[in-house]
Amino acid sequence: MLTRAAFVLIIAAPLVLTACAPDGLAVTAAEFGDDWPLITATAALSCPASDQPVVTVNRRRYALNDTAKAAGFSEITPVLRRSPDPQLAALNVKAEIAPLRARALQLCTPAP
Repeated sequence: MLTRAAFVLIIAAPLVLTACAPDGLAVTAAEFGDDWPLITATAALSCPASDQPVVTVNRRRYALNDTAKAAGFSEITPVLRRSPDPQLAALNVKAEIAPLRARALQLCTPAP
């Protein structure tokens, strides 16, 4: 018979592994709904430095703020979908990254 601890590990381990991608916290379009700004359905968020939130899409890291961009991470524009607002989309305005950036910043630890 399994002990309670073993049972918890068997059940919890797959959940923990699916929540973390190799490049950070796995996020999906389903989680963000209409606020999802990317052209892919999944991505990974991370913060390699205290003020450099990035999103990984197809194994490439994209800057979510100017500090990350200045550090050499790629410009995010190529992986952004058009705005969900039809009038803005008609003008080729890209979706807002603020919700994604806010989630990524939660992973950042302040510099000492």
